[in-house]
Amino acid sequence: METTLFYARAACDTMMRKFAAADLPPKGHFYYHQGVFLSGVLKTWQLTGEQKYLDYAASWVHAVFDESGKVKQYKRADLDDIQAGILLYTLYDATGDKFYRRCIESVAAQVQDIPRCQCGGFWHTCGSSNQMWLDGLYMVCPFIAEYARRFDRPEWTDLVVNEIRLMREHTRDAKTGLWYHAWDESRKADWCNPETGLAPEFWGRSIGWVPVAIQDVLAQMDPDDERRAALELYVRDLLTSLLRYQSADGRWYQVVNKGDQPGNWFSFMLVSFCLFPVNLCKPEISDE
Repeated sequence: METTLFYARAACDTMMRKFAAADLPPKGHFYYHQGVFLSGVLKTWQLTGEQKYLDYAASWVHAVFDESGKVKQYKRADLDDIQAGILLYTLYDATGDKFYRRCIESVAAQVQDIPRCQCGGFWHTCGSSNQMWLDGLYMVCPFIAEYARRFDRPEWTDLVVNEIRLMREHTRDAKTGLWYHAWDESRKADWCNPETGLAPEFWGRSIGWVPVAIQDVLAQMDPDDERRAALELYVRDLLTSLLRYQSADGRWYQVVNKGDQPGNWFSFMLVSFCLFPVNLCKPEISDE
């Protein structure tokens, strides 16, 4: 009988046959597309012990960083260009090679360059001025949280907890409990509500990033940190709210609350639910 590990290996092996590590698209770009996939490759290595998976991820990192630890094609600081930094921690632990430590510091320097909204939250991209998107929680928060723990930078834990708090504060809909895809502090984006700055939809894919991001942050935080309870409640509240929109066959739509409308389709965001070990029997949370 096939197991989840069987499918993980099959997926990794298929991609490894199709692409040399250096050719993973977008080729040459230090980006979340490769980072998300290679995170899975490294988890498969951890579960199987097969060296080829570790070597493949390492080969990609060497293709996009120079030997000084700088990103070869670095042009600007966008959240999507931070996510793949989480690979570096595993590679550093596995090899002890100081090259990966230099790369970690290079990515950390990029975090410092990301523009901020007046409220203190990160812009999603330099071209999306004053905009916070749910996707950004996964793109930057796990890297920051792990950096904080490893290198004793408690102010970085403060930064990431505040980012999550701000995202919820500005995107959560009090009526449904769902989080809108994005928020424009300036109210100038052509997609936003000119009064609230909110995006028009609850997008399944973007909501799916939220529990995964917060889970990864919690894994790096001190077990005694009093802020953990609030983060867990954020996720419990969001997932409980999503249960109201589950289809009869157990799936969710990409536009979460519009499953009865033509053109909508099922989303794969359900995977995020399976990754977060919270007690959904206690959904109470204050809106304040």
